[in-house]
Amino acid sequence: MSSDEHIWLRKIEDKVDAVLALVNDIRSNGCVQAPRHDDHEKRIRSLETMTYRALGGIAVLVFLVHVFWK
Repeated sequence: MSSDEHIWLRKIEDKVDAVLALVNDIRSNGCVQAPRHDDHEKRIRSLETMTYRALGGIAVLVFLVHVFWK
């Protein structure tokens, strides 16, 4: 192996080591964007809750109309 090939291979190894270090850091410390993910989850859950409440209200209204419309 020539010295140029050795230098090239060494650069690739350093880049792979940097990526592995980043992956290990994310595994041990968690994602930096975790608070943002939590915020999105809360917003999605609140939208789901509002949707289910609306559907429940519609179901109650349909039932009441069905019972008292006769």
